[in-house]
Amino acid sequence: EQNNAAQMSITYGAAPKADLSITNGDITHTLTQASGKTKATLKVYVNNKGNLKASNVWLKIEGAGTTTYAKISTISAGGRSYSSIVLPVASGRFEITVDPNSTISESDESNNKATHEISASEVLPDLIVNESKITHSPSSPKTGSSVSISAIIKNS
Repeated sequence: EQNNAAQMSITYGAAPKADLSITNGDITHTLTQASGKTKATLKVYVNNKGNLKASNVWLKIEGAGTTTYAKISTISAGGRSYSSIVLPVASGRFEITVDPNSTISESDESNNKATHEISASEVLPDLIVNESKITHSPSSPKTGSSVSISAIIKNS
């Protein structure tokens, strides 16, 4: 009986996992002003350094006394995706947490937080009106008549 032996190679590898990560450099913002109010919009990029796609990736944005949530539907393995979030306040220091409730199994949970600072004064213009450049027409208006006023306004 010489045929009672067999050989087999077994390779063990860790199960595929996502690795969601965020850095301060992954966050940008824009400030807009309308009707006298300043609005801040964050654009938050999240990276998946892992070898498994991540679905329903939640973001938690805390700062200036507010908490806001946003969701990214899917981030492919080795990919990157973003969410744009309109904040309820236009300035402050914000902490962004990816997968705040740890619902996604990751190979590294320590790279899920970043911070971002916003100052609402960034959007405010510095307007200057040159008084010598203000004109009106007609030059001698009559009571009740329409008057056009022109001025040169510069944003320094």
